[in-house]
Amino acid sequence: MRRFTPCLKGGKGLPDAESVFLQRDGRRMERHLKKNGKIGILNFRRDEYACTTKREFFCRGWTVSMKMMRSVFYGLLTIYLIAALFSLIFSLLLSFTSLHESSLEGVVTAFSFLLLFIGGFVAGGKGKEKGWILGALTGVFYAVINFMFQFLGRDSGFTLEQTAYYTFFLLVATAGGVFGVNASGKRSKKA
Repeated sequence: MRRFTPCLKGGKGLPDAESVFLQRDGRRMERHLKKNGKIGILNFRRDEYACTTKREFFCRGWTVSMKMMRSVFYGLLTIYLIAALFSLIFSLLLSFTSLHESSLEGVVTAFSFLLLFIGGFVAGGKGKEKGWILGALTGVFYAVINFMFQFLGRDSGFTLEQTAYYTFFLLVATAGGVFGVNASGKRSKKA
């Protein structure tokens, strides 16, 4: 038998007397732990385990908290609100001036990259830690949401050119997340 001390919210383990003993056999075991009125679930598979509560998710060594997801949500909200505002401005320019859509193509592409950087920056600034993960998640969720609109609305997937654009969007949002964490004045302290 091998001894594992499961983690609880805040990274605190159980005292030795309440430690959980698990066999090291690769099976997935779930055990409900109760401490301070909160229930956590211990997931065990081949030496990997995580105690999750309702506010944390565990996936291959990454713990994504609700604070991080809220930060990503703020980043996405920023992207879509600014995009809606500038979409209105661009449509008014196209309607009431002699500009053509083809003349604004480069501007719209550059603006899209700027938007993803701003969204990653907001997500990183709100999260105050792990900016590259927050920026990357912002870029991934942006790509997934746009893919769903395109797939459900047009019944088509991404083309090779769109895949390249969204790959660069992901990188730009990741960079924005890193800059957002570094630009935020207060940093959260780990215990």
